[in-house]
Amino acid sequence: MIPLASSDRIALVDLRSVGVGDRWTWADLVAAVRLEQAELIDGPQIVFLDQARSIPWVVRLIAALDLRLTVVPVKAGTTPAERLRMAEVMSADGDETRLEDGGVVLFTSGSVADPKAVALSTQALLASAKRTIDSYEINPATRMLSVLELGHGHGLVVTVLAPLLAGGCVLLADRFGAFSLASFWAHLNEATHVSLVPSIGHALLQVGPPRVKPTALKVITMASAPLSPKLRDDLEALTGVKVANNYGMTETATWVARSGLDGGPRGTVGKADRSALRIDEDTGEIQVKGQQLCIGYVGSPQGFSKTMKGQWFCTGDKGRFDKDGWLYLVGRLKNIISIGGEKVYPQEVVEVLLADLSVEDAVVFGIADPRYGEAVVAVVCPAHIDTQALMGRVGPKLSAYKRPSKVYTLDSLHFGPTGKVDIGAIKGAVGCE
Repeated sequence: MIPLASSDRIALVDLRSVGVGDRWTWADLVAAVRLEQAELIDGPQIVFLDQARSIPWVVRLIAALDLRLTVVPVKAGTTPAERLRMAEVMSADGDETRLEDGGVVLFTSGSVADPKAVALSTQALLASAKRTIDSYEINPATRMLSVLELGHGHGLVVTVLAPLLAGGCVLLADRFGAFSLASFWAHLNEATHVSLVPSIGHALLQVGPPRVKPTALKVITMASAPLSPKLRDDLEALTGVKVANNYGMTETATWVARSGLDGGPRGTVGKADRSALRIDEDTGEIQVKGQQLCIGYVGSPQGFSKTMKGQWFCTGDKGRFDKDGWLYLVGRLKNIISIGGEKVYPQEVVEVLLADLSVEDAVVFGIADPRYGEAVVAVVCPAHIDTQALMGRVGPKLSAYKRPSKVYTLDSLHFGPTGKVDIGAIKGAVGCE
């Protein structure tokens, strides 16, 4: 899968370590992969990888994929019995999600439903990585700073597979939440590319600008959660680098729409191959087909078939194209608030709230209401916002049934491990469980 050609160019750097062994050339990587394959070749077809950020983790990943094995990144502490059960499910006769030619099984974040085990073929991974390479001019001179969870599509495909497939270099730093922001700025000075999630962007804004803005950095790519136009503007001012929003999900081997080096218009999540992405005329739902689509949910072929409309995967997201082909998210079909028969899409209300200069971030959800079935609730940041004054400004911009009946404030929103907003944690923090 990865072109393993020996050379003295640097392929992997472990920024967490000090001393010999923290910088590996392509010759080092090729030798290590061949040694690893000697151990894997007569072993099981399913390789479990504990989610550890290290060069040996990357070596084992590449070795297994090159042998067309199935790789399953798992959380540390997963028991042998749990792994055996997972292996039995993935090896079951008649299961259409068997990866005959190798690939990975990744778990969705479960932000709007239960987590699912997604089977992604080697072909899907390659298709996604190659499109990322083309969109962001990733090449042998690229130095990709990797700070995201590697057991999820965004971190795996964008920050590891794409740069290595292009013959570039991966800079492995501690995962976000485990590193200091001061070290992040220092690492960023070594990078040409970095991919983040909005929660990291908010953290960077809280500590203020670096002493020296990154000079080699070409672009900051962003995905995995909604990126507000204001956050994008603030990050570009902070870093002096274009921020490019992207759209995708685990089932599509991460991004299917990409904004490119110039970032595109404010609010967009990128452009896509219109033969592989469409918007349903009746529902407004974004639907995807093509090489980078997964082959199904492991152990749940019926669950995956319910998401398909012919050859098209139904994402559950609503979107629209502008006249130039840029894609914009409108909301979620599966995250609709019903107010006495009227439908409210939370993202629409969020965008109105974010347009107010006092609001740095916002989330909107529904709670049970004895009269109308549900009521709209908003949580905005920062905590010192005068919510009454805020609603006085934004309320007239919304139809009456779309206006939040309650508005809470927090210093910051809660995010899950992949950077998606954790609605459950936020509800608990404001007492709306």
